[in-house]
Amino acid sequence: MRFQVSFFSLILATAGLGSAIPLETKNGPALSERQFYPVYRVSDTGYLKDTDADVKTTRDLGDLDKRQFYPVYRVSDTGYLKDTDADVKTTRDLGDLDKRQFYPVYRVSDTGYLKDTEADVKTTRDLGDLDKRQFYPVYRVSDTGYLKDTEADVKTTRDLGDLDKRQFYPVYRVSDTGYLKDVEDE
Repeated sequence: MRFQVSFFSLILATAGLGSAIPLETKNGPALSERQFYPVYRVSDTGYLKDTDADVKTTRDLGDLDKRQFYPVYRVSDTGYLKDTDADVKTTRDLGDLDKRQFYPVYRVSDTGYLKDTEADVKTTRDLGDLDKRQFYPVYRVSDTGYLKDTEADVKTTRDLGDLDKRQFYPVYRVSDTGYLKDVEDE
């Protein structure tokens, strides 16, 4: 089933930009050393859903060390996502990402809460050219649990309140090859 993806589509970073967060795993080094992301998207209603159309909260997701994760991607000067290990994925792998909005990046603390990737949060308007961006715009959550973009009203995760009370956490999808799957189409 095809969903409309907009600014609400985003990538949840499990670690990466800033101080290391020791999240030990059973299948490898700490997540803070691996810098892997899960992927998810937003349904037409504005709620985050996994690609199998099941809405999940962090409570439903289980332990982080039992999840599979994707490599970190950045935006290259071509507009495509680039692996931080320098493996560039093709549009066959990722879809036409140069035609899409790009997504905010978060990391997960050892408590499971979302944290900013940087202290200085910027909107897409502030960030400039795609190839110069280090991280992506931050989204805030409304009182209803819907995500809102932060073009006009920038919020950090500190401003968001108790994220464990919001139902906007994803179930992630991992391809057989380990590459990012298209987050728009099955």
